[in-house]
Amino acid sequence: KLLEDVLKVPVDVGTINCGIPYVGTGLIANSHAAVAGSLTTGPEMFIIGHALGVVKEDV
Repeated sequence: KLLEDVLKVPVDVGTINCGIPYVGTGLIANSHAAVAGSLTTGPEMFIIGHALGVVKEDV
């Protein structure tokens, strides 16, 4: 919440490549596509997709 207030952007928590907390070491993305490391799990990809606005929750 503090980061969101200071940076004025949405913030999310996640991992990459089966638990590595430094997402930048295993993910590259732009407005057209994203590429993740080969050890990235489905739940990690869901969180990444949600953070990037690709995955929309059904309510």
